[in-house]
Parts: sequence; structure tokens; C-alpha cells
Amino acid sequence: MSLTAIPTLRINDIDIARQFYSEGLGFDIDWIWCAAEGAPAFAQISHEGTRIYLTERNEAATGALVHFYVENVDDWYRKLLANSIPVDTLPHDEPWGNREMQVRDPDGNYLRFCTPVSR
Repeated sequence: MSLTAIPTLRINDIDIARQFYSEGLGFDIDWIWCAAEGAPAFAQISHEGTRIYLTERNEAATGALVHFYVENVDDWYRKLLANSIPVDTLPHDEPWGNREMQVRDPDGNYLRFCTPVSR
């Protein structure tokens, strides 16, 4: 049996979120759905097989934390700096064996980028 989990992040403005996730982080905007014009948006974004839902609807709270395991945190750090994305926690080694950094999206959701490192 397979199981797929897709985190849902609460956002306040789909256009601001689209700019942050697409232009800033390099995610693809797969689709955006609204029940009617002016209704809250629900979207799917993806990056190399990882999918996330973004919702303006009140079905999730802001302030979530998502861990992204990437090949090289320092490469992502340079990418984010080049795209003018503020980094809350600079890349650093943690005692549990990850190299990590953290950013916050415009709605207060935390995105932690992690690379396992040899001890």
C-alpha cells in the first residue's frame, strides 16, 4: 500500500504566495482553483516531485513548519540570497546530523531546508 502526504499551508494572498514560491523558491504553480471569482483560492505547487497545497480558506492555520530535505543546503542558501529571499536562520550544523537553514514565507509559515551530513 502506498501513502502520499501533501502538506497544506495557509496563505492570505495567492498572488503574494505565487511570487514567493514560484519566483523566489523556484516552485512550479501546478494549478489554482477558486469556487467563484473572488472566492478563496486553493493551489498546488511543486518542485521536483514534492507537492504542497496553498489555501486562502480557513481550513489551516498559519505558522506551520515544513522540512525540505535537499541535496545541498548551502546551494539553496545562495539561490535564496540571489532571489532576495530573507533567511531567518543561516545554514548551520545541528548535533542530530543535519545542516539546516530556515526561512519564513510572507504568511508566517516556516520552511526548514535540511541536508543530512556525515558525523
